[in-house]
Amino acid sequence: MPSRSAPPRRDFTHAVQKALGGSATSAAAQDAIQCVLAAIRSGLLADGEVKIARFGTFRLKTVGERSLLLPGTQRKIRLPQRRVMRFHASPCLATTRGQKTLS
Repeated sequence: MPSRSAPPRRDFTHAVQKALGGSATSAAAQDAIQCVLAAIRSGLLADGEVKIARFGTFRLKTVGERSLLLPGTQRKIRLPQRRVMRFHASPCLATTRGQKTLS
C-alpha cells in the first residue's frame, strides 16, 4: 500500500527550482513558494475564496460553536466559533490522484 504522507518541503523546493531553470537557487525557489502561499492567504482574507484554475478552490468557512465530551473524563467542553480553510480539488486534479507529480 503506498504511503499517504505529504512529500517533504525539499521536494517542493526542488520541483520549483527545476521549473524556474537550472540557474535558480533553492532560496529563489523557496521565495517563489512563499509568494504563492502569501497570495493565497491575502486572497482568503480579502474575499474568503481563492480559485486556482485546474487546481482547486480554497474557501474560508465559519464553523459554529459546539460542545465536546472528553472521552477520558466525561467532562464537557465548549469549542468557540472559528474560521477554517477548506480545499476543494478541481476535477482535473482529482483525476490525477495517486500519481506522483513531484520529481
